[in-house]
Amino acid sequence: MHILFLFLQCLWFFLPISMANQSAGFANKLHLPGNIPIWKWGLGQNKTWHYLYSAPLCAIIKLLVQQLFPNVNHILAINHSDTVNIFLLGLVQGVGVVFGDWSKSFIKRRMGIPPGAKFFPWDQTDYIFGTVILQIPLIGWIGWSYFLCLLSIALAIHPVGNFAGYKFGLRKTPW
Repeated sequence: MHILFLFLQCLWFFLPISMANQSAGFANKLHLPGNIPIWKWGLGQNKTWHYLYSAPLCAIIKLLVQQLFPNVNHILAINHSDTVNIFLLGLVQGVGVVFGDWSKSFIKRRMGIPPGAKFFPWDQTDYIFGTVILQIPLIGWIGWSYFLCLLSIALAIHPVGNFAGYKFGLRKTPW
């Protein structure tokens, strides 16, 4: 039962950052402003300005939606609104997603790996690392069991989400 509870906690925690991770595709599809590369040489052509605001915005929206389910938050013992401002947490989680993605892209460019090329397992987990690191000042270290569970969920769900995003025209590649 403990493992199932841990999985459900992590899945609930994972939803806002997962949505933030997919936000660039939504922003691009909706033709939101800022579809201009940040730093082509360092990050590649695909890393644009609108990701910097769409990721935090999506994380904030998802956290606000989660607040509409206080019973779920109570049962899963996840209620950050008692200890931290939800808007600040969403901002930090969204920026963490971007930080993780851009850090990985910078490393890929230095290794000579072109934009859009596979870089397993970092393509599936970069946003988890970025978010977990940047939110430590707000909610503390989540613990190794939660961290490893989040990585497992990301490795399992990320390919499915990316393939769906590719089929809906939100992504250029299915991975």
